[in-house]
Amino acid sequence: MKFKKVLVPVLSVFFLLSCNQTSSTSSETPISFDQLSSTSQTMEDSSFSSEEISSTTVSSSKKDSSSSSSTTEEVTLWDDDIVYLMKEYLGGQVIPYIEMGNYAYGYWSNNASTFGNIIIDGSNTFKHSLFNQVSTTYTMAGWEVSETSSLLKASKESSHLSIELMEDSKDNTPLLNIYYDEPYDENCSITSWDNDIQDTFNEHLDGHILPYFYLGSKHVYASSYISSGDYFLIHGGRWDERIIENANLAFTSANFEVTIENDVTGQKLTATKTFEDGCQIKAVVYNNSLVKKKAMVRVSFSEAFNPNSALNWNQDIEDLFTDQYETHRIPYFYLGCKNPSLNYQYQLKKATITGGKFDSRVLDYAKSAFTTDSYLVNEGYDNYGSIIKAEKTFSDGCSFYITVSRNSFDKAQMAIEFIPGINVPDLSSWDGAYTSDLSSYMLGHPLPYFYMGTSDVKMTFKHEPLKKTITLRGDTFNGHMPFWAKDAFDDEGWNTSLEKDTYGYNFQAEKTFEDGCLFVAYMPAVATYNNQFDTDTVLTVDVYEAYLAHNPNHYQQEVISEMSLVFSRVLPYVYLGTSFPSMTSDSSLKTISLVGSIYDSSMEEDFVSAFSNDTASWVIQDDSNGKKATTITTNGATIKATLKKNQDNLPQLDFVYLDKFEVPEDASWSTTITSYFNSILDNYIPPYLYLGGSTNRYYNSNLNTHSIILKGGNFDKRVLSLAKTTLENDNWTTSIDSNPYGECLDAYKEDEIKDVIYRCRVEKDGNNELSKAQVTFCMDESVLLDDTLDYSSDIKNMMADSFDSHEIPYLDFGYLPTARKINEHTFALSYQGHLKNDYIKKNKEMLEDLGWEISENKLFNLNPSYYFSTLQANYTFSDQARIYLSFLPTIAMNDESTFSIYLSYYSPYENPLDGSYSSEILLSMKEVLGNHVLPYLYLGSDSLSYTKNENSITLRGGTWDEDIFTNAKEVLSKDTISNFTWSFYEEKTSDYGSVLIASGYQEETKDKITIKIYDSINLTYASHTPTLVATFKKGFLPLENTSWGDDINNTMISYLGNNVIPYIYLGCQNHELVYQYDYLSHKLTITGVLWDEEIYSLMTTALENDMVDLDSDGNSETRRDWLLYEDYSSHTSKTLVASCISPYDTNKTITLKLYRDNHQPVLEIYYL
Repeated sequence: MKFKKVLVPVLSVFFLLSCNQTSSTSSETPISFDQLSSTSQTMEDSSFSSEEISSTTVSSSKKDSSSSSSTTEEVTLWDDDIVYLMKEYLGGQVIPYIEMGNYAYGYWSNNASTFGNIIIDGSNTFKHSLFNQVSTTYTMAGWEVSETSSLLKASKESSHLSIELMEDSKDNTPLLNIYYDEPYDENCSITSWDNDIQDTFNEHLDGHILPYFYLGSKHVYASSYISSGDYFLIHGGRWDERIIENANLAFTSANFEVTIENDVTGQKLTATKTFEDGCQIKAVVYNNSLVKKKAMVRVSFSEAFNPNSALNWNQDIEDLFTDQYETHRIPYFYLGCKNPSLNYQYQLKKATITGGKFDSRVLDYAKSAFTTDSYLVNEGYDNYGSIIKAEKTFSDGCSFYITVSRNSFDKAQMAIEFIPGINVPDLSSWDGAYTSDLSSYMLGHPLPYFYMGTSDVKMTFKHEPLKKTITLRGDTFNGHMPFWAKDAFDDEGWNTSLEKDTYGYNFQAEKTFEDGCLFVAYMPAVATYNNQFDTDTVLTVDVYEAYLAHNPNHYQQEVISEMSLVFSRVLPYVYLGTSFPSMTSDSSLKTISLVGSIYDSSMEEDFVSAFSNDTASWVIQDDSNGKKATTITTNGATIKATLKKNQDNLPQLDFVYLDKFEVPEDASWSTTITSYFNSILDNYIPPYLYLGGSTNRYYNSNLNTHSIILKGGNFDKRVLSLAKTTLENDNWTTSIDSNPYGECLDAYKEDEIKDVIYRCRVEKDGNNELSKAQVTFCMDESVLLDDTLDYSSDIKNMMADSFDSHEIPYLDFGYLPTARKINEHTFALSYQGHLKNDYIKKNKEMLEDLGWEISENKLFNLNPSYYFSTLQANYTFSDQARIYLSFLPTIAMNDESTFSIYLSYYSPYENPLDGSYSSEILLSMKEVLGNHVLPYLYLGSDSLSYTKNENSITLRGGTWDEDIFTNAKEVLSKDTISNFTWSFYEEKTSDYGSVLIASGYQEETKDKITIKIYDSINLTYASHTPTLVATFKKGFLPLENTSWGDDINNTMISYLGNNVIPYIYLGCQNHELVYQYDYLSHKLTITGVLWDEEIYSLMTTALENDMVDLDSDGNSETRRDWLLYEDYSSHTSKTLVASCISPYDTNKTITLKLYRDNHQPVLEIYYL
């Protein structure tokens, strides 16, 4: 596919300002940057309406502020080149402006799955607040806007435009896709193919051309030529049947033979022409309905077989010989076309040259050319017929291995493999700094030597529980090396093999030595590294060490070094079934874990012996699945060692260092931590807090949020009481809170001189004995609310419309807010600027003073990922209408340029006495609730939305009120509509608070309906929606049938050796059963409809009473003795299995398996 890019840099807004400032006749005020920032789009072409290109943002102003009236000429913020790009590809239109950064660029993308689109790559850092700005701008410009957390979409049907705005994951910048669904233009003035398509004709049609016709778009393009099928595609615009008329006229005038036929996508035109030189063009014009009904032309070309059309390889192939094959050439022969195509694999030095339609004469030409040039030539066969193989080694050691054949697309093809020459030095053994380690890793066994392209071979060693891997890396791979490796390993008695694949020969060898250790060596023709081809020679040797084959009686050096670092000593050695146990360690947690290869119970005895004979005194105990030893170090810390069999049944030895809890006298913060306090907390040094261990370690800090986190030793609850006392003595206000890991301490202190608030949290950072104590300090700037501010008239109008004329107090967060509607009764106040935490606290206090109920305000929530306080509140007006407010900030908001507060309004709750469900809801209830309908339950609104699935329906209402529970109980208790008996209970949930659960049961049908009613809360949007979910379960009423019915009975007789299994009710009528016989597995499967646990007992009863009349005389019956048991290994539910010997053939066994599959009963019957 061709990919056209028109790169267009976006000029700086400041440059635009200097070029475009104008003054009004009524005011001398120039255009300011603020004015430009609020302008979304400007007319540069009088053909566009201001409704399409401009937008306004609803903003706040001071009560006493006044603004002078002025007019300025609007200017577009899109760069001129971007505007040109849009007008060229969007039918002369320009979309509303989106801030993408000063160095953004745009280009047109030909995309086979669309009609092409403009892509604008932004240059500034993406921020989610951009969605808010664009949503406001485009909604007010008449676009339909929708968004998720990661994607904003907008469309304007009248302009045939749509956009997608997202974050580019490659560089975290904004990325904008603009789509134009170009309408059919019967007066299009274009009369010829563009230069790109003309070039495609010249390259692939041997100088022949297609006549031009309008393909539904001004912008058409050709995709890449498909040599395997000798065709390429021309992509047009949206399909229109008039395109067939255009094409018919054009091809007929150019003397093509034309046929028109109909298929599932509409009309299809085929045009064919054979030219004087024997070449043929076939063009098919069609509607590609799979790709948005796009107009397409498939152009196929057949070249006449003409050996005299060329005398040499084309320039691409000649360059291949010169640049990649060290000037060695392959003699020319005719490959069925004038201009063969080349595909070269650089890493493999392999090439495939594809010619024209296969003709057996090509093999004759190849054989003659290779023989003349002194190649060794052989004839043979492959899956597609006769082939020619040729090979030659040159004086410099380079070799060609060539195959000429017919490929799977009936094309003549030449496959070339080139092996460069290589000079092999006089070496006979591995030589380098790694040789002693190699001997150690090979457990003293020799590794056969062969030349890997260099004497400087690199080695790495990897520990895995069941094997160890040695990797040797040499120089560039050469095709001779697999054969050298095979010779070397053969000489040392290894079992070797060479296997050829697409890339060359892969070498493999293995050997088991007398001590039982197994070694497996492998060298691929092409290795991979990080999913990329690796051109180096790579030999891997997997070592499978036999138990006790080599016990070094000490840990390997890397373990010794790590123990010295973490524990300041080497701990007792325990053999774990390998000389090289794999190790994981964490110096900050002070842990080391060793995993061995083979577990043996004798290891526990070795563990006891090793720790009993250590110089330190260890207390040794039985652990839940092994042994544990504990010692106290000279400085009072604790070291624990635990031997166990892990979840993979491998031996694992864990070492843990636990700090001593000892409060030092006259301790103080270190110089390093003090410097961080000065920087982060504006020269404030908090009182010293002991966090366990020997020192407090700096962890991280954030200058934007003025926060710093310190970690101490292993957590001990005493750090909370010590910190509480210390902070209170320094006039901090403290409280006990909790985090996911238990109790924590929160504290704050106000500094009126600096006008700041310091906050602190002391907590546990995890949920196990290794968890550390940590403290977070942060600083908030103290603020005062400005009581002179008020909402702008535009915001007030929006509030009046959304809140039925109810008003809310002004929420001051330091910046003038804008507003945007979310839905009819929900909108967001957005603030442009950095959030300050104290504004949340002050607004909370202001709302409380005005009678608002604060439902949640985590003032001290200082988790590093959630720095700011949350604020959720609601207010009930005198008419019982209610407004909910929600603000859920995140730490990112300190770096964001916009944050939003959401407000939702709910009208007074008024329960009508004569309400009813809509006819649509009643029909849906009958459909999913077993033909039952529920009595009317008021959910805070006369207008309900609903969704449904196979056996449940969900209703969503309007205003939430606790009376909904009371009303539901009262109505259901008096239920005369569904004739269900109802019982009730309430449960508490973390998501929705109280949930009313009503369980209904109908005696006659045994049907059950469960109703759940709750307040569906969306904390982000401050929404509270009464929600009812009704779920139906059909009653289980076993039929009194005694037979499966003729169809299933006859199937059993035919395939089960005259055996008919006693009837078992599977939750449905016989005609609803689905049955199928599998001839391969000799299995009859019968699937029912409704599952119930009672089916198990029905089967048991049926088999216990199973009698069969062997001679069919109606008098004598024989009991079939069934053996029953339960199996839990094969299905999600238990499987009841029954088997017996067939009374008709004692060499055969009948086996039944009954289980539940997706709420359906399934009975499998085997006769083997």
